[in-house]
Amino acid sequence: VLDSDDPNLFFMIYVPDGDILYESAQAGNAYRGQLYESGDHRVQVFYNGEPGTTTRARVVLTIE
Repeated sequence: VLDSDDPNLFFMIYVPDGDILYESAQAGNAYRGQLYESGDHRVQVFYNGEPGTTTRARVVLTIE
């Protein structure tokens, strides 16, 4: 879950072979689902705000 009040903040989840599992810009800033492959997944967070600006975010990862 990516928690931010900033609509310019997005994230992507990549499976171990580099394919995209989830893209929050298309589907919303919360992913609740399976990781369909074993191995190292990567989460990349993007800020698409005005140059020179910053934002705050909270990223929560839970694996059960």
